[in-house]
Amino acid sequence: MIRLLGVHRGVAALLATLVFGAALVVSALPRMVESSLDAAARSIIGAAPPGTASLTVQYSRGFDLRPMRTTADAAGADTAWRALLPTALREAADPAPLFDFSASSPILINNQAHRYLTLKWVSGADRHVRYVEGGPPGPGSGTRLEVAVPAVAASEMSIRTGDTLRLGELTAKVTGLFEPARPADRFWALEPELTYVIHHRVPLAVEDDLIVTALTDGDTLAGAELPMIFRWLVTPAQDRVGAGNAADVLAATEEFGRRLGRQDLELTLSTGFDRILGEYLDRLAVTRALITVFLSGLAVVCLGTTALAVLLFAGRVRGDLLLMRARGASLARAVLTCGGAVALVAVPAAASGQLAAGFVPGAQTAFARLGPAALAAGTVAIACAAAAPRRSTGRRSVNALRRIVLEILVLVLAVASVQLLRTRGLGTGGLSTGGLSTGAPGTGDAFLAPAPVLLGGRSARCRTARCSTSPTSRCSAPRPSGS
Repeated sequence: MIRLLGVHRGVAALLATLVFGAALVVSALPRMVESSLDAAARSIIGAAPPGTASLTVQYSRGFDLRPMRTTADAAGADTAWRALLPTALREAADPAPLFDFSASSPILINNQAHRYLTLKWVSGADRHVRYVEGGPPGPGSGTRLEVAVPAVAASEMSIRTGDTLRLGELTAKVTGLFEPARPADRFWALEPELTYVIHHRVPLAVEDDLIVTALTDGDTLAGAELPMIFRWLVTPAQDRVGAGNAADVLAATEEFGRRLGRQDLELTLSTGFDRILGEYLDRLAVTRALITVFLSGLAVVCLGTTALAVLLFAGRVRGDLLLMRARGASLARAVLTCGGAVALVAVPAAASGQLAAGFVPGAQTAFARLGPAALAAGTVAIACAAAAPRRSTGRRSVNALRRIVLEILVLVLAVASVQLLRTRGLGTGGLSTGGLSTGAPGTGDAFLAPAPVLLGGRSARCRTARCSTSPTSRCSAPRPSGS
């Protein structure tokens, strides 16, 4: 076989180049497509408002002070809720904890009309604020507590460092004014009320209510006899959600909501993350179906190009194979010699193409893994078939019957494809099987995706076979000597 390749090294080199290029294309393109789909998922999640893309677990505490009396209780609850996260959602979530609690309603300041203050504590707030005046609030005692006010809000509401504010039965001393240390941080998108004064006008009112949110000591606020709202935020990381795990993360989000519903406390889960993933998966199903059609057609073209090179190689070595048969070699040995020679060229070339495709960024897919191997196997199979001698039976009626049966089969497949496209859509999550109507994610259909390419190729083959017995073959047929 090696001697055979040495004699026909030019054709062998051409075959190796074509197989390498085809394997590279078949293996690299799916990785590139998968990389672009992952980038689209990151873009969609990043473009959504952080509060919408986060999962917010909320608990409202009335005047019953037994649960959540300290910041340590809130931190323990954060750990408990994160332990309930299913695996897919836990792997996609940002591990950094973020939780807060605040008075459920703003409190009137110094009995002044339309001036309110909301007491709040946020985990890790000291890492995100910069005090432009004064310092952070310290622990309080009894009905006295300390607060820090946003500098913008203090200027608008005429609050200065050292002021003492009467908040109903509480008194609050202003210890400092702060501003965001890094305004672009995601923290401020999740806690926007700490950066401005809220203007709220009730119906029939002639003046806005001004509401400022102030930071205070966590343990002092948790122990105050006030109705509280506790929030725990689970934020998915953009780089941990992609096309490969989006469906699992969506299912895990729904399961997380069900697990929270079985807890002793009355918890609520509010999020728009499931809606974002659902819309992304609906578009992903259609995109993948169309891409599979394109890749299937490309694979057929690559295999056809390679087949032409294999037929050229088989034609060049036909004389050598006939000489082997004349010297007593069996038909099986001749076929294996031709197939083995092509395998020595195609297998290393396909493996090299797949190895080169590994440098292309993107997740590995089944198409990328199996494509080069299928290409090499198809190349060897074509070589073995081309090396086997053809026998003419002369039974044109049998060939015509086979052609008719084949055309009927193509017609049946075409009708079935159209019917399935009407009822199921391009993905299994189509209109009638739970895609848009039930919110379930759709996936590409293994039958419908390659059907157009296969039907197109088979129809062209049938048309060629039909035309081969028409004017073309009659013009090329030998004429009688008497004409």
